[in-house]
Amino acid sequence: MCSPVEIAMAAFQTVSSHNAAVDAANTQNARYVQNVQNSRVAFQDDNRAANRRIAQERDAEAQAKFDKSIEALETSGRVQTAAGEANVAGNSVRALFNDVERRKAMAQGTIARNTDMRVAQVEDQKQSTVNTFMNRVNSVQKAEAPRMGDFLQDLAINVGTSYVANHVVPNAGANSTNPTVKWLTTPVFGK
Repeated sequence: MCSPVEIAMAAFQTVSSHNAAVDAANTQNARYVQNVQNSRVAFQDDNRAANRRIAQERDAEAQAKFDKSIEALETSGRVQTAAGEANVAGNSVRALFNDVERRKAMAQGTIARNTDMRVAQVEDQKQSTVNTFMNRVNSVQKAEAPRMGDFLQDLAINVGTSYVANHVVPNAGANSTNPTVKWLTTPVFGK
């Protein structure tokens, strides 16, 4: 006869196994949550650094353009002074002023284009931080805890197997007329 201790042991083993699986899933999910938080912080830091670099590039652009404007004003002043001292006026002086303005505009255009290219490069790096963030998050997967239905099924199978192994099968004779006993004692493969 199957003792209550044997049935309890089978149930205990199933409950212990289920609890271990739940604990493992909880640990894995805690790792996942921590990984997402760490990835988010790294992403925000990378973005903040990229935005800071863009602001620095724009500030440097503004300063370089301002310097070119000052340089053009100084050159215009020298042209005007030289023209006044030489008592020269007309189209040739106007052409010198236009040349100074053209050089200033070309220099500022070059500064703007170079800055735009550097900013575009930083924007590309910002996009790569999105991909890095996704890769970091995906590097640790969530775990799926065992479902209660599976646990109850395992519990029923283990307790039932313990009962059959200790109660039904040992009492089954070779010529038993009980179809359940015959089914349980008949080898699946082989003879």
